[in-house]
Amino acid sequence: MGKASRDKGARGERLAVKFLESLGFRAQRMAQRNGKNNSGDVILLDYPEVLVEVKYGMDHVHDGSKQWWKWVEQAEADHSSEDGWVLFRKRTRGPWSMVCRHAGFIVVLHSEGDMLSMLHQICLDEIDRRHRQRQPARRG
Repeated sequence: MGKASRDKGARGERLAVKFLESLGFRAQRMAQRNGKNNSGDVILLDYPEVLVEVKYGMDHVHDGSKQWWKWVEQAEADHSSEDGWVLFRKRTRGPWSMVCRHAGFIVVLHSEGDMLSMLHQICLDEIDRRHRQRQPARRG
């Protein structure tokens, strides 16, 4: 990956952090945390179990295209469960959109209010899922 491409990715991640903060989430670029980028591009500091991927630019990629589906498949592959990941996408001069899987469906959201509601639901679902994993099996 060339320097211009890395710079554009970092710029998109910084914009995503600002966007998430505007929605009321505490967020930070993963590159700032550990120097590696193997668990998402951005971390929600209060919900670290939610994988956040960011795609910035790439204006030629349309929702539902082959490349778009590759992004979705990669987000799912990087997360330990089918749900619990979010992909934020911003075209160079466009608004943010959000892609996630919820209740077995791929969901694409363009409204900030809808993104906020869905992101809260994903965070709560991930907390519940992790809590259930930690519970010892009951015998009875």
